[in-house]
Amino acid sequence: MKDSIRSIVLAGALCACLVPGSASALSLVGGPVGPGTVTFDFSTPEMVAVDIAFTAPGTIFLTYELDAADVTRGSAGFNSIVDNLSGAGFAWLEIDTGAAGLLAGSAASNDGGVAMIVSGPGKVRLDFAPSLTTQAYLGDPLFTGAASDWAIPLAGLAAGDRFELAMTAAVPEPATWGMAAAGLAVIAALARRRQRAVA
Repeated sequence: MKDSIRSIVLAGALCACLVPGSASALSLVGGPVGPGTVTFDFSTPEMVAVDIAFTAPGTIFLTYELDAADVTRGSAGFNSIVDNLSGAGFAWLEIDTGAAGLLAGSAASNDGGVAMIVSGPGKVRLDFAPSLTTQAYLGDPLFTGAASDWAIPLAGLAAGDRFELAMTAAVPEPATWGMAAAGLAVIAALARRRQRAVA
């Protein structure tokens, strides 16, 4: 439903991008590579707006190239709808632009809470509780005005330079599953003990 809303809202922008002479923020020159697809690309001259559908945990790579107008602007906005079509809950999602840098904005999940960890100038990790099974929203992809878009700083880069946008989705690590199983075993043992004490 939200994808179709975004489609309607941005149909004009998409048509404008197809007109000869129009430009989009950065040029997508490679990808997607990885376990999923870019379901929509609503990029405009100032905004990288891509919607990613993961079909399995892993990393999806998109390669972008700057032109002179990108360098003059000095940065590009970024937003995304991330779909989980894998059937497994994602414990976290990491966004990495490497040398290009990344300034985090808003993040939300249809499934619950999101904790944000900035682990480097171009790397942000989102931890989901509970796990992401449906959609996450980076920035304000639906243009509600209630969220803030992310930004990709382009200082120090020149026309013709390329960078990779990598988005990695992961299921809980085996140690996490082990701790959860141990916790459930303790709860079950306490419940049995309580039942015996009552009887």
